[in-house]
Amino acid sequence: MNFTFNGNQSAEQRIRLHQSTITSEVLKAIPEKNLTAIVMVGGYGRSEGAFVKHDKGYGPYNDYDYFLVFTGVTKKRAQQLILNIPDLDSTVGVEVDFFPILENKIDKLEFSLMNAEMQLGHRVIWGDEAVLDRMQQMPLAQLDLTEFERLLTNRGCLLLMNHLDNGHEHMSKYINKAWLAIGDALLALAGKYELSYVNKKLAIEQATSDPLVIDAYRRAIDIRFRPDLFLPWGLEDLDIVSDYWSATLGQVESSKQGLDSASHWTNIFRNLRDRRLLKLDHPLTAHPRVQVTNRLKSLITPSNDRQWQKESNKLLSLWGSYS
Repeated sequence: MNFTFNGNQSAEQRIRLHQSTITSEVLKAIPEKNLTAIVMVGGYGRSEGAFVKHDKGYGPYNDYDYFLVFTGVTKKRAQQLILNIPDLDSTVGVEVDFFPILENKIDKLEFSLMNAEMQLGHRVIWGDEAVLDRMQQMPLAQLDLTEFERLLTNRGCLLLMNHLDNGHEHMSKYINKAWLAIGDALLALAGKYELSYVNKKLAIEQATSDPLVIDAYRRAIDIRFRPDLFLPWGLEDLDIVSDYWSATLGQVESSKQGLDSASHWTNIFRNLRDRRLLKLDHPLTAHPRVQVTNRLKSLITPSNDRQWQKESNKLLSLWGSYS
């Protein structure tokens, strides 16, 4: 089973070495009695990881993302144990992120885009291979469009970062993520969303007839797989993708049918507890993320006005809590 989309031997060898290093450091930091499994997710977990050419061969480009499945501890204690893991970014050359799951809560995991993709595309690099078998079934076809609204909001906030700083070091990467989210949302609206970007690249023509979107989505997928082989996105692309982002978000909002999975009382508590939510432009019973989305729609068009910059920075702070 490959880590990369085409099984490049040099990249595979380096990535496998990284998994050994990461596993070793995790097991040094967390007692084995409290750890059931280390589960790799994302592109490398579903055999569609990106890679780039280095001086000595090929290596990974995107982040390594893992869920650590804990047993015999609370969620708070699991989060504390994760902090014991040393910073591995410089060791392997890409960002390494860990997120906790409690083994006794696996069957209660939220039916979300992230969890559905984890269920369908993951790799256990240490521990119980069947650790996720108790998850409820999460068919991609049954995902609520609210999940794609969340995806678009997250990618829109990255675009807002680009607008705040036109020289942002990750400008091209953030534009690429936005085009991927736009294409994914259109596929979901058409009932064609699936896990594999190889397949989605072919399916996008079934979701839109707009040649600009089709070309941009396919280019974004190519860049996602091999960013070193394609020209990066530039400033001239930022306004274009922002306009398409707004239009696609509008389509999703007008089509979604689902309700927030959290209870009304939970959301009321969230909205009243966080002072940053005092400027309510959404119902108290709605998740605070709705307010992030609503504010973002009015800020995605850049301005030289200081108030726009101030409000944009406040929004990004809020988004960090409710992404």
